[in-house]
Amino acid sequence: MKKFKLLSVTLIVCLCLLFSGCRAANTPEIEDYTWKLTSVQSGEKQGQVIAYGKGTENVWENASEISMELKAADGKAYLTNTETGEVYSGEYSVYDKSPGSVTYTVSLEDKQGMAVCAMTTYNDGSRKPSFIINAGDYVLNFYSE
Repeated sequence: MKKFKLLSVTLIVCLCLLFSGCRAANTPEIEDYTWKLTSVQSGEKQGQVIAYGKGTENVWENASEISMELKAADGKAYLTNTETGEVYSGEYSVYDKSPGSVTYTVSLEDKQGMAVCAMTTYNDGSRKPSFIINAGDYVLNFYSE
């Protein structure tokens, strides 16, 4: 009887670890991708899109096209203008992890803020990793490459 209880408890613990590991594997993290900019929103302009990523359809009035990508590793993040080569550097750290998202504290140049990495589900049911930074007066939206 004692062996049966021990075996049951061990099996339950292993199943819990297995299932929690499966959910975590589906959650994107900042280091997993090269992130391409889709849009920049301005708080000063009530969230209006002021720039959109190269290759993104321009549906916004008065927005400028810009080609930016973000790469991150080991707590360091680099936002690069792929046309000019200008690089903005910063740091990040994990603030919170949940089964569906990872939240980060971020700093890019002199801007401090928060960021989140998660799966976005589109109208057609497809899913793609997304990364959103809210720093200073701006929100930067990225998709994975």
